[in-house]
Amino acid sequence: MKSFISCVFLLLVSFSFGQELQLPPISLARDEAKIALIDQLIITSDYEQSIKNYVSEYLWLNSDELKLTDSQKEQIKEKFDYKTFAGYCIYSSFSRVDNDKISKLIDFYKSIDGGFNKEKSIFLTSYYYCNLLNDNILIYTKYIKKKNK
Repeated sequence: MKSFISCVFLLLVSFSFGQELQLPPISLARDEAKIALIDQLIITSDYEQSIKNYVSEYLWLNSDELKLTDSQKEQIKEKFDYKTFAGYCIYSSFSRVDNDKISKLIDFYKSIDGGFNKEKSIFLTSYYYCNLLNDNILIYTKYIKKKNK
């Protein structure tokens, strides 16, 4: 019986380790011109402020469901790392976009002075990054609630 179990185990191990390994895709070469354009886009579009506005509105809309006090909402807004999140989202999103298209987007933001008014810029994101942002807000919410217990 032990030999049968050993044989089955060895057979399963050989199948699982015998598969071809898939390596991660090769990372893109560092394109300094693209990085400079994305940096300019972040500033021109006031992307960091857009994320701050989004977090504030998310907390306002979901405060009853999340059972947040005004003090907790303020703590979450203070603790949230907007700069890192904005950089992560926008660099990842635009890493495969042509430089001339990023330049056109910068020109568009300049033509509307960064947004429609001083409080509301145009917030460009994808479904994935929007969900990631929501998840990050919830992580900070749990952290603040746990800290305040």
